[in-house]
Amino acid sequence: MLSSKQLWFLGTGRVGRLQTGRPGRLQVIVPLCAGGLMLVASFLPWLNDPLMGAYAAWSLPVDAGWQFRAAALSYGSLCLCCACYALLLACAAWRPLKVHISLPRSYIAAGCLCLVPIVLFLFQYLCSDTHGISDLAQHKVQVLLVEQHFGYKFPRDRIFVAPFMLDVTTLTGRGALLINQLSIGVALPCISAWLLIVYKRFSTLPARTSVDHRRRACVWTIAVCVLLLVIGRGTAALACEYEARVSLADGRYTQTLNWLHAALILNPSLNQGAAYHIERGQALYFLAPQTPNDDSRAYLAHVYATQKDYADGYQQLLVVWQHQRETPWVLAEMSTTLAHLAEFAERPGGSVVARPAHDDTGLAWLQLLHKIAPANVYGQYMFGRVQCNLHNYALCAAQMNIVLKLGANTDIWSSAYTYIATSEMGQGRYTLARDLLFKAEQLDPDYRNTTAREELSGLH
Repeated sequence: MLSSKQLWFLGTGRVGRLQTGRPGRLQVIVPLCAGGLMLVASFLPWLNDPLMGAYAAWSLPVDAGWQFRAAALSYGSLCLCCACYALLLACAAWRPLKVHISLPRSYIAAGCLCLVPIVLFLFQYLCSDTHGISDLAQHKVQVLLVEQHFGYKFPRDRIFVAPFMLDVTTLTGRGALLINQLSIGVALPCISAWLLIVYKRFSTLPARTSVDHRRRACVWTIAVCVLLLVIGRGTAALACEYEARVSLADGRYTQTLNWLHAALILNPSLNQGAAYHIERGQALYFLAPQTPNDDSRAYLAHVYATQKDYADGYQQLLVVWQHQRETPWVLAEMSTTLAHLAEFAERPGGSVVARPAHDDTGLAWLQLLHKIAPANVYGQYMFGRVQCNLHNYALCAAQMNIVLKLGANTDIWSSAYTYIATSEMGQGRYTLARDLLFKAEQLDPDYRNTTAREELSGLH
């Protein structure tokens, strides 16, 4: 009760101000704080790419399914627009303008406007931007695979995800990945919206007239129509894809192809994801099993992978890769399959077992991964690590220098510098090796890289 009275007093200032119509303190402070938070949010990181580092709001283009991207239309520019509107409310409350009659009544609208960047961001990465979430998942898998070979532990993510269990074909999988990679920037628009909406409860604004109600209803109608127009195309594509899955489960393969075609027209980014081609390949395989194509081969490779028969899955994907060497989803599927083959060895009975830490029998698969996907940091790192175990120090150092150029993950850099230093020690260049170990330590402020510290202390 006391807290409510204090907020009411701040909002009204003095009793005399209510009688003179002058603004209260909170009428200026609340939109000023909300606008400041939105301005700060535009410069803070929103998304942590596991391999490439943090992306600020200005570096994230908006794409709600229309496949239109421009540097000027980013989440930073959206936050800036919201900040300008909130600061305009504060200015109108502090020094009344000609529009001060309508602006102070729009705190709820301003709060909802601050939520627009968050809604579009979540919709983009959870529903519409197949290419973006696929790239993020590939980078996450590569980093997780590299980290499990460091020999020292790392703190877990918010939601634990195993390297080969990450599935972004489902909303649950995409949500888990996104929660793990979200940064502090996405929280500030939510706080700004909360400040503006909650303040409405303690404001002392005059009652609305019928003209105000009509104007407010018109503004809300336009806003809802614009929002539906922006996200409607991606939502319709999701609905078509869902109907395609239902038809596929019922064995209606011709209807499945029709629904998938409609989904592709509505959201062309589906063509850059493996899930779309696997579903289409399943329908084509059962319609014409004697005439295989790239999509049906991708479906067969997926079936083999679920049965842990990665060698046969690789044979199917190899034919697809020969036709589409630069296609992102083909490279992603090939990289995952070759990583499976490099990490696990098949037993005579057909089951698979994880390779020991110093087992170099997976070198042939790593060489294929090195050739097919040269930008795959896991393939480059593991190829260099095996060369170090084989005492091919010059080749190991060359590979680790490539790893340093493939991303901005400081943990991977620290490990790469450690292996370069080990290679230099193996070639008798101890002074250079010591400098490289110091660099590896500087990149490891959390003292996880015990290997570099042990090498530097002379334990090995």
